[in-house]
Amino acid sequence: MWSQRGDCERILPSMSFSMQWIKMLTQHPIRFPLRFPPHRIFGGFLIQSPTPRGASLIRMMNSFLGEEAFQNAVRSYLKRFEYANAVQNDLWQIMSEFGHKYRVLPPELNVKNIMDTWTIKAGYPILSVVRNGSDLVITQQRYMLPQAKVQDKSRWYIPITLITKSSPAHSETPSYWMTDEDEQIVIPDVVRQDEWVCLNVNRTGYYRVKYDYESLTQLARHFEQLPEINRAQLIDDALNLARAEYVTYDIALTFLIRMGHSYTDVLPWAAAMRGIEYLTDMLIREPAFDSFKTVMRHIVLPAFQHLGFDEKDDETHVQLLHRARVVQLACTFGYDRCTNRAQFLFREWIRIPKINNIKPNLKGTVYCVAIREGGVHEWRFAYKQYLETTSASEKECCSVLSVAREIHRYSPNIST
Repeated sequence: MWSQRGDCERILPSMSFSMQWIKMLTQHPIRFPLRFPPHRIFGGFLIQSPTPRGASLIRMMNSFLGEEAFQNAVRSYLKRFEYANAVQNDLWQIMSEFGHKYRVLPPELNVKNIMDTWTIKAGYPILSVVRNGSDLVITQQRYMLPQAKVQDKSRWYIPITLITKSSPAHSETPSYWMTDEDEQIVIPDVVRQDEWVCLNVNRTGYYRVKYDYESLTQLARHFEQLPEINRAQLIDDALNLARAEYVTYDIALTFLIRMGHSYTDVLPWAAAMRGIEYLTDMLIREPAFDSFKTVMRHIVLPAFQHLGFDEKDDETHVQLLHRARVVQLACTFGYDRCTNRAQFLFREWIRIPKINNIKPNLKGTVYCVAIREGGVHEWRFAYKQYLETTSASEKECCSVLSVAREIHRYSPNIST
């Protein structure tokens, strides 16, 4: 249900976005007691507006119950309450019944206890993984950005799945559980010294994973052997853990370099975009940006040379989005073949204003490059289009006017 490439292409960016959205200490849980006048009330609790977090938690529940048990539980719930009122605990009870019936949920666990830790508590956990011989020592803590870090003893029920080099076949049904009373568990005799281990198979669990140095070395060395979705997870986790100062950025850059060798893999590139954009924004005025730019060109160049700038008629939607990301990065880091093509397309539009042949997926990048590398003529043309267009998407694309290198030269002329 959730493992097809197109589904992953939609799910992973949404999941990553929601995990970034709830990184602060002040973020509310999904469900919390009413302390103000009634508004979107359900059973004495306020339910937040739907976010990608809710979809990610349903995906996690689908995974730890299994497709058959989950689907039959939903059908039973809808049938049982077809003409009756229901509350959240009714759904949890039926999910537990089917989880136990299909023997995918341990007898001592129930879905209410599991899901309450995810819906009533704010935030989400990091699992820290440390090797001890053939054992894995796993601890959980709440993920927070540096400025928000305080003593927080939040604990969750966490489904743990893993694969190793010697056992690469995977199941999304968890082999191990951490409870909300467990700060640490030990998984005995699960990994050999010379092999990699990867947790959170297919990224079905709503948590990040922080590995020790030995595990990271093995994962980087055998990066291409991992499922594509877990390669994406490693990159996303590394970038966000580095941002929150749980690890250093050399780990994230190592995975990005490995990603550059797999330029046709869509999911890792999609997972990397937000973190790369953040790094670019933070470094662009720093002396270190030139070194970062050199590294990123080395990563992006093979992908751009393989894919090219222009779209092909037989490409799928996923492939079109992948090219758009690669083109954006190639132009951002100043690869001449990319920036020259973008400027040519923009000049053709200036030459014949009524015909815009720039593909929708590439407009944002083309406009940005044209304004950044161009002069007054390009800037004023884009500003005129911004004022005249009635298309919301076109206005958004034309809103890159502020990237001009000498914006102070153009702004006095806005009214002319």
